[in-house]
Amino acid sequence: MNKKYYFDVDQLLVDLGGVMHVARVLRVPRVYLWTWRREGRLPAKRYLEIKDMWPLVRFDKYFKPVEDDRGEGHQ
Repeated sequence: MNKKYYFDVDQLLVDLGGVMHVARVLRVPRVYLWTWRREGRLPAKRYLEIKDMWPLVRFDKYFKPVEDDRGEGHQ
């Protein structure tokens, strides 16, 4: 069985200084960041921009396992 993961956009934004700060640094409207949060992902070019602005960021730690909550006896 394959393990599934999600990208924790909320934690990334907190770690980078919050929505307003990230929007200001990347020069994008805050609504873009709220869209990333809602969708649980961001465009590939934004990963590159974030890495340029925050070179020490490690994206691996934001990939978190999805909890499988099917209950007992479910196959």
